[in-house]
Amino acid sequence: MKKGQYDSAVALFRRATEFAGGHRTRRGGQMQLWLAQALHAARLTEDAHASLRTLEREGHASVRRAAKSLLLVLHAPTLKGVGERTNFPRARLEDLPNPLQQALKVEKVVKATGRTTYRPAARNWKPEPRPPRPPRRLEGALSEREETLAVVMPAIFFCSMSLLYVAFVL
Repeated sequence: MKKGQYDSAVALFRRATEFAGGHRTRRGGQMQLWLAQALHAARLTEDAHASLRTLEREGHASVRRAAKSLLLVLHAPTLKGVGERTNFPRARLEDLPNPLQQALKVEKVVKATGRTTYRPAARNWKPEPRPPRPPRRLEGALSEREETLAVVMPAIFFCSMSLLYVAFVL
């Protein structure tokens, strides 16, 4: 891919994906991520997006995360620049693809002049209140079973010690 031979790279990555066990294995998923990048470079963007959407649903967990990130990058608008200087296009939030809108987490602000801007959504730094705990039992109160055991256990211990004493004496 570094030499600009994207068509041959697509063919090789397709073979590599098959040899690695398909997109459901981790190695095969990694090969399919490279395949999606090669498809995008070869201007087959629909195939690249379909490949990444498949990985998002069915791939290995780490490959799913990478596919989601790569899909967001491929959905981003292209930048038009001159030399070292880049002119960022003005975009409205409504014009961006839906996955990118969800990932940005911004809120719309209308200024007094009527101009609309966007800023990062405010975060609530206070933790959510915990639900009230159920009342605990009183420390001194025992259930019927515990009271029975409290009375019976010393009697059983005393009887067993008595039997041991009798067994050793006789």
